[in-house]
Amino acid sequence: MTDSPSKQRIFAVILNRESGTLREQWHEGLPDELVAAFAEGGAIAKVRPAAPPDLDEALDEAIKSKPDAVIIGGGDGTVSNAARKLAGTEMPLGILPFGTFNLAARDLELPLDPMEAARVLASAVVRKIDMLEVADQACLCTSLIGFYPALAKREEEYHGTAWWKKSMRLAQQTFQVWNRTPPLELTIEMEEGTSLRRKTRFAAFVPGEYDDIFSVIPKRTGLNEGRMTLYLSHHRSLFSLSRGVLAYLLGQLKVEKDIERVSTMGVTLGARRRRELCVMIDGEILNLPLPLDIRVKPAALAVLKPQGGES
Repeated sequence: MTDSPSKQRIFAVILNRESGTLREQWHEGLPDELVAAFAEGGAIAKVRPAAPPDLDEALDEAIKSKPDAVIIGGGDGTVSNAARKLAGTEMPLGILPFGTFNLAARDLELPLDPMEAARVLASAVVRKIDMLEVADQACLCTSLIGFYPALAKREEEYHGTAWWKKSMRLAQQTFQVWNRTPPLELTIEMEEGTSLRRKTRFAAFVPGEYDDIFSVIPKRTGLNEGRMTLYLSHHRSLFSLSRGVLAYLLGQLKVEKDIERVSTMGVTLGARRRRELCVMIDGEILNLPLPLDIRVKPAALAVLKPQGGES
């Protein structure tokens, strides 16, 4: 597939019926509307809605049909699951943003309106991007450990169209449980041969790094830097945590004194008195056994990106 496609592309489109906003927007004519939107952009789309238990089978069948690209419609967890299947192949992955935050779609500079995204994807170019491999899971945006995924696991998942409502809800919960959550005592063995011992209530692992911009929703700089950034929180009080949240919102993480930033190719995590960690990977929560390997997979995934955007 070239940067300026000349032939009419054929896309296999899989929709997660239970993802973020799709179950609210769903109606029987939606697949036909998506087919028409792709056609406006010049592509042929074969759309298949699927319930979560059937997604893997639908993806496997889509890949076997050898389309020009597999398009996944859903939230970031759905997208990461598709990335796990396509990583290391030449089959491009396209995204229809039907989640709440749609971080992967934002990173790829796709329109957040699914119909407009369909029209753009029809003529999008192929780019290779990095991803994280967390145990055997794929991560395109961020993996989190500490109090936040543990909290989210106990709460009913929020599905809705308003990302800011979810942000406000989660912020309120954050301050409620911060002091009641004991810190993790981590051992961090880095691929480069160095090691760290840290106590933290919260850590994030990001392919690339966060951009220093004013924003509620994080944006990453570069998608193929070949490295990951580990953000370790050293906040010890609600006051310092509030300062850290403000630094994040203002795009000042690099100067926030209670955030330690480590650039690496990969880490192996251990935690004192623990056999497993609760990990949030692109919005999906899993309990993963220790030691836990988190590695950058450079240029592991082919994706569709709008023409004219950054490479």
